Amino acid sequence: MDDERHWFEKFTLYMERNIKGVQVGNGKGTNGSVVIDDFFVSYKSQLVLSIGLLACSRKFEESLLQVTIEHKVGEQIYLFQFKKFTSPQEIPTNFLEKHVTLTGKVMSVEPSAGASPPLLLVDHHPVVGWQLRQSVTMCLPVHISSVDILNNGVSWLQHVVVGSNIRFTPLKANPESLSCIVRSHTVSILYGILQKCGDVGVDLVSLGFASVSSLDFSLEKSPAYMAYYKQLLAAESRAEKCGHGMWADSNGGWVTRYWRRLADHLSLAVLWRKVMQKAIQRHAVKVA
Repeated sequence: MDDERHWFEKFTLYMERNIKGVQVGNGKGTNGSVVIDDFFVSYKSQLVLSIGLLACSRKFEESLLQVTIEHKVGEQIYLFQFKKFTSPQEIPTNFLEKHVTLTGKVMSVEPSAGASPPLLLVDHHPVVGWQLRQSVTMCLPVHISSVDILNNGVSWLQHVVVGSNIRFTPLKANPESLSCIVRSHTVSILYGILQKCGDVGVDLVSLGFASVSSLDFSLEKSPAYMAYYKQLLAAESRAEKCGHGMWADSNGGWVTRYWRRLADHLSLAVLWRKVMQKAIQRHAVKVA
């Protein structure tokens, strides 16, 4: 019986020391200092507990990165996600279908290489501001939708857009890039001229630094894309009339361009078509 009590007391004493880990010196330490007692006994258990908590925390973060929060206010639906996108394949399908606007900072411009168009390398900022442990070196390659950018357009992007925060609306995920409508609100100086940037694609076309590419028929049912494409066409028409950038005519000024366009409108084929339309209209009136 005494032996059992002896072992029980030893076990109780060990557990008390293991739980406390440290003891506050009662006059033994100098100036109320902490005296370590059997620290290494509890060190192993604390280490195991810390590793377990770290593993759980890491798994929680990995799970959290896959969560998409949907919040509806009236008729407007807002999508939130913790993940920082670095690849077009990481963009959720519902983000593309609903054209969820994302934010980020343009770190650099990658010039065109072969068939690949110039790309904006964007440091994406997650919709939810709490950034978990994610890579800060990987950037999302963004392609400005429906524009063919010239060399002076690339230079303009490097001077005006790089380093600025942008809002980009994903339209289509390509193998190498994310096709987007890109908007920025920055002001800078280029060639001694004050440059204001709003819709990046429209601004490039307005300056004559890019032309409008063919319509992407896979997006023709998207109201956002069709409205954007109409803005591009209108900007290209203005740039051509004003002779900006690629539309500059070295053989004459605006008067030459005006008469050339007038001659196109007054061509024989156009006149003949108008005469036939008038004749058909008069015939329809007489029959009525």
